Amino acid sequence: MTDLKQMLTEHIGEKRDYYPLNQSQIGIYYYCKNHPESVAYKLPSICELPKQKVVLSRLSAAIKIALNNHVAFRCKIVERSSGPVWVLTDRSFDDFEIPVEKVSEEALTEIKNRYAKPFDLFGDLLFRINIYETEKNYSIISDFHHLIYDGSSCRIWFQDIAAAYYNGTVETEE
Repeated sequence: MTDLKQMLTEHIGEKRDYYPLNQSQIGIYYYCKNHPESVAYKLPSICELPKQKVVLSRLSAAIKIALNNHVAFRCKIVERSSGPVWVLTDRSFDDFEIPVEKVSEEALTEIKNRYAKPFDLFGDLLFRINIYETEKNYSIISDFHHLIYDGSSCRIWFQDIAAAYYNGTVETEE
């Protein structure tokens, strides 16, 4: 245990070409690689906001600020001879397009029911975000792969969007 602690301490804050997946991520990775059509290990969420209280352009900007704040969203998986690893890209989400679509309440219900789609582990992003506008609400529907997002991430994600919406900034991720 002491050797592991020393090894991990040596790499804190160090910029590297790649980073290993942890044991939980490796298990999830191989399951998803062997079952590419599966929608397991996806964490969808929906946040409905009353239109009269939300400025759409500020909401979109806040989502981009929140995305830029978390390094996990900029990582991609690369296969190496030693196995899968994380590679940190220099991607910025400042110009990220968040689709906004006007739909009826009935159509939104159908969208929610079919939003689950598999992720391409080697594709560009391990998340998707859409905003749907109904007569009364803006609905943010997001879906994150469990490799980059877990149950506690959901609370942080929406807190960051709210902070960015109201303050134009979020507390920097450590």
